Amino acid sequence: MSNPKIDTSEIKKFFNIPERNKESCTPGFTWDNDSDDMPMVTIHGSNVEELFKERKINTRFYNFAWLHLFFNEHANFDEENIGFADSTLADIGNFLNEECNAQEAKDLARMIREDFRRQYIPTETLNWISSATRAIKWFKEKIITIDQDNIHRFINLNGMPLIQAIIDQWGVRSSFKVDFVSELRKRWEANIKSDHALRWLEEKPFAKERRDLAWYELCKKYGSKFKANNAPKTHQDILEIFDQLADEGISKKEFIRSLQLKQSKQKNVDNGRKPKNLDILLKNHSKLKELATIWEVTEREAMDRLISEAFEEEFGKGQPSEG
Repeated sequence: MSNPKIDTSEIKKFFNIPERNKESCTPGFTWDNDSDDMPMVTIHGSNVEELFKERKINTRFYNFAWLHLFFNEHANFDEENIGFADSTLADIGNFLNEECNAQEAKDLARMIREDFRRQYIPTETLNWISSATRAIKWFKEKIITIDQDNIHRFINLNGMPLIQAIIDQWGVRSSFKVDFVSELRKRWEANIKSDHALRWLEEKPFAKERRDLAWYELCKKYGSKFKANNAPKTHQDILEIFDQLADEGISKKEFIRSLQLKQSKQKNVDNGRKPKNLDILLKNHSKLKELATIWEVTEREAMDRLISEAFEEEFGKGQPSEG
């Protein structure tokens, strides 16, 4: 099965990415699962662990093997199977049993494992990503450009398994991958370090009002990035929105300052419209409050309505007011 490749020549030029070093090897493996209840797959009389010399709970390795067979050996796998450990192992076993004899299966298994070792970077290098869903979302967006095989299209491969698969399939030296991930980690840590500037948005009881104001300003400035009807409902949503803008040069601190200034100006305008600031007699103010309650409007709206009705009664409808 042949899949179109994404042109990464400009990416390689920008990052000065070297070609894969066939001799490089990053030793050491850690298991990605704790469960050992998956059924054993037998391939030409050998179980899958004996053939690949990898425990079947190492889903990271077997995802790599599945993808290798899918892309390089044109295995006719159901794309929805990867992401489910049982289905992934079954696909690998069925392919090697049906398409290879015993020796060919051994040779192919050895080649896949050697390729994995060349491509592999320690799980510890990626642990900072798995610490939060927010980090996973951010990192996934950053590696779309290196996903040369369009791995993110596999709908059941999500979260850290997806990230690991994209990194593992990326055809560059493992040492370069480590440097690449480390650089992204620095950028992520710098991003979350400035989160404290957004605490003003979650202060109760003003959180929703302030989130709405922030969303309005963000849509006004970055409308092409967001859908206006997809407003943030929680502070976590706000943080993830700013994660998307981390490379836009936006300062969280300056953004909040501008919001505070806008809100302050609006409050001054609203205060100037309050009846108590228009020298209304105290007894009339209480009457205005009662009318506002009956009409189910604010005091300012009630006062505007009274003025409009009095003006129409005095001068008739259609008469323009001065000013």
